[in-house]
Amino acid sequence: MSDGGMWSGSLPVERTALYHALGPTSSPWTELWIVLHGYGQRAASFLRRFRRLDDGRRLIVAPEALSRFYVEASGRRHGPDDRVGASWMTRAEREDEIRDYVAYLDRVVEELLSSAPTGEGPVLRVLGFSQGGHTAARWSVRGRWRPAQLVLWGSHLPPDLEPERASTRLAALDLVLVHGRSDPFRDEVLSRQEEETLERWGVSRRRLEHPGGHEIATPLLERISRETDALPRR
Repeated sequence: MSDGGMWSGSLPVERTALYHALGPTSSPWTELWIVLHGYGQRAASFLRRFRRLDDGRRLIVAPEALSRFYVEASGRRHGPDDRVGASWMTRAEREDEIRDYVAYLDRVVEELLSSAPTGEGPVLRVLGFSQGGHTAARWSVRGRWRPAQLVLWGSHLPPDLEPERASTRLAALDLVLVHGRSDPFRDEVLSRQEEETLERWGVSRRRLEHPGGHEIATPLLERISRETDALPRR
């Protein structure tokens, strides 16, 4: 406590998180996909891009980021027609935000696996788009669950990954880095730095490109989904 003046504190609180899913609920599934949306998106609309992967053996789950906001600054009182987006984090209290979403995503997978139909344990595949790419990478490195595949789409590895832990975790999965040829957010300098980092860590990776911009390209997504031979065997 303080004897006077302004001061601050922090404490964990319980809140309700939202996720949407595609796939079977009563029959065994062999793959669990966790797909993480970009800045300003919502989980339900993002999940629609993965409908073509719903083949009866995959459960595809899109958790929604915990921070929501009105996307447009309308200059008036917001109403029911104003679009709402979500964000995984900002620079404010960033370590708390990261710790919270890592725990949240761990809890999502725990909940799904606890209620899964009986059968062999599913392969975990993680895809992060744009801002969700940083989230997916941090969770894959810091989280409880170990994915067989990490796809960073329209994104890069975050620069704050702890090298020893990151190199161990990333070397054990299939790392796929995807960019659109006309993506305005593509950064060749970051790509070169990323290559140097992964080379130094001894992490294998695949770089794939589609002809579009900052978007999920369905043909390439379907191709990646079929490349199960690239997944590490457990």
